[in-house]
Amino acid sequence: MRKNIFVVALVLLVALVGCAEHEHSWKVISTTEPTCSVEGENVFKCEGCGATRTERIEKLAHTFGEWKNSDDLKTNTRECSVCHETETRDGIVVNPSNAQELINSVNTGKVYFTAGEYGDLSLTHSKKVSTAKVTFTKEDADVNNLNDTTVYDYYRPIVDLELIGGDGVVIKGSFICNSGHCYGTKDNVITDPIRGTKIDSTNNSYYSHISIDGLKIEGLSLEEGIIRFDTYSLSDATVKNVTIESCSFIGVSSKDTVDQAMSFRTGGHALFENITIINSIVEKHCIGFYGQAIQNLRIEGCQFDSARNGMQIQNVGDYKFNGSVVVKGNIISNTYDRAIRFGEGNDATIAIENNTFEKAVDSDGELLKTQTLTNCTYSFIGNTYNDVPMDDVSGSDSSWVVTISTEEV
Repeated sequence: MRKNIFVVALVLLVALVGCAEHEHSWKVISTTEPTCSVEGENVFKCEGCGATRTERIEKLAHTFGEWKNSDDLKTNTRECSVCHETETRDGIVVNPSNAQELINSVNTGKVYFTAGEYGDLSLTHSKKVSTAKVTFTKEDADVNNLNDTTVYDYYRPIVDLELIGGDGVVIKGSFICNSGHCYGTKDNVITDPIRGTKIDSTNNSYYSHISIDGLKIEGLSLEEGIIRFDTYSLSDATVKNVTIESCSFIGVSSKDTVDQAMSFRTGGHALFENITIINSIVEKHCIGFYGQAIQNLRIEGCQFDSARNGMQIQNVGDYKFNGSVVVKGNIISNTYDRAIRFGEGNDATIAIENNTFEKAVDSDGELLKTQTLTNCTYSFIGNTYNDVPMDDVSGSDSSWVVTISTEEV
């Protein structure tokens, strides 16, 4: 009996040693195909020793249909046509045919643009998002029952609204947000956005009050178009916490136009606060960025090419730019005037850092110039011109100019 046990143990030992030295020859003996809801697998068997192993096959991607908005315009959902699983995200989705209508249906949340070619768009008024007052008495008015011959004030508060584009989203036009007195003439008739009436004088005109506290515009490609904010002189039409990110602005000719790819203009009273422009591209526009009376401005990681000026940071009357002004990590090239023009500033800290300038001076060799600065400090650090490092400068003078020598130009 002991001899038999010894023989069996020896056979097992030899088999184990042989298997350890054996190079498996695997062959698939069965396959379970994956779906978008269940993983698949391949089962292999060694043709030499008969050992088996299993390899996992990852699930397939879902075959989702188009995003569809909920009735309350708070979420949008898409469904897999194979397994019927759904995905839901906050916000709404728009396309070229309904974008303007739906943008005028929400004051907050996310708006996703589907791929396609869009025309002009604006942040304006509608019965869904605006309230009204009688202009001359300031009495509340029923936005659904307005008199066709009365002058009204329309109010729209926008808070934390995101407009999100992406690949294939092209705007063949401009994106405008205007506040102020809106009226037409006999030669330029406009339409009231709430009443739908035609306006050819001031008799039945309206005042637009659009206040913004949180707006992000991301991933839009504007061809021959601009993004413009106008507050005119309405003190309650404040615009603050606005970010323009990863957008492109492709114009036609910077020398034959007076357009500004991105502009923030005010007639006074309402100032702009906390404006951020990052990772965006401007080509062939007269001015890449134009801003009046901005408190806290940051322009970073952008490219400005073939413009009169890369940017203008201006005052309007007694309303001056102030707070923190940071221009960092940008490429400004092929301007036929100064790369950066400053108006009058007050209580501002100006930092021009790590920018690349290429062929970006006026006929006097001026790269940057300010008007009167009051209680301001400035620094110019880590910048290059035509690939040559520039001298670092800082100061607090009442005006400031950076000049490039004739040899460097």
